[in-house]
Amino acid sequence: MSLHRSWQKMLVYKHISNLENKRIKKQIVHEKYQVNISEKRIFKELSYVFSEIQGYKNLYIKLFEDMSLYDFLHTPSVTDNHGENGLKYKQVKLYDHTLNTFYKMVEILKSKESLTIQKDIFLLIALLHDFGKSHQLCEKYNIDLENGHHIRSSQYFNNIILNSIDNYGLDKVTFKIIYETLYAHHEIIPASSSETIFMKLLKEADGMARKTEEEILIKLEEEKKNKSKDELL
Repeated sequence: MSLHRSWQKMLVYKHISNLENKRIKKQIVHEKYQVNISEKRIFKELSYVFSEIQGYKNLYIKLFEDMSLYDFLHTPSVTDNHGENGLKYKQVKLYDHTLNTFYKMVEILKSKESLTIQKDIFLLIALLHDFGKSHQLCEKYNIDLENGHHIRSSQYFNNIILNSIDNYGLDKVTFKIIYETLYAHHEIIPASSSETIFMKLLKEADGMARKTEEEILIKLEEEKKNKSKDELL
């Protein structure tokens, strides 16, 4: 007899918790890491990220190195054709939106203590969710730009993990969760199936980030209009 979907999910989360507990216990207190980041802002931001994460530090370093190398600081957060919203959010840079989503995920998790043990999974998903928007990065990693950016993000993640020496310490279950969440976060989910907690919180953090960015854009536009009026007087 097959297990009900809810029980299957519970067993998966329990398995993840056990793996995370074992990994954290093995962590070395004093660690040194080699970081190759030319952008001072990105290097500084990585220090903040290190204060929030629990493990997988070399993977986080890799992500921040690629954000620096492939110029996320000056790449629009919308690089494909997305109509009116696309034009609006082109003003927001990819790096800013990526970190805004990360910060919002940190904020969400602080109110959900039961999810702390899977914290890095949620944070890595938040960081990775829009990497496929960088055409420069996709070209480097031979990722087809004809696919949607969510699929490209999952392909980038798959590429860097499979080409690492030790998969950056990710076990198969964690890899599968991150990959599938990235791959499907802009797909239409059938009504018969339910979203995972990872998908749900990614969408929540992403939406919160976009709301904050929109408020900032509106404020900047108002300041611009007021400045123009003052110049006419």
